[in-house]
Amino acid sequence: RYAKKFLTLPDELLIKISDKVAPEDLPNFRLTCKTLANISAKHFGEKRLAHRRFILTEYSLKGLVDMTAHPVF
Repeated sequence: RYAKKFLTLPDELLIKISDKVAPEDLPNFRLTCKTLANISAKHFGEKRLAHRRFILTEYSLKGLVDMTAHPVF
């Protein structure tokens, strides 16, 4: 019931809320629904993906390529 009302807030407010979520809680925040995942994608990238490290293996580099293919990142 409250979740539906929460999602009716303007995107600008939801973005500000997602910006205040602690970096360690952001993955769970994004898992709650597609709307919040999309709204918080930019902040997630800035907080959680800014300092990623990769090993020079095919698997690791494929993950990097897949991540950079995302429209937000």
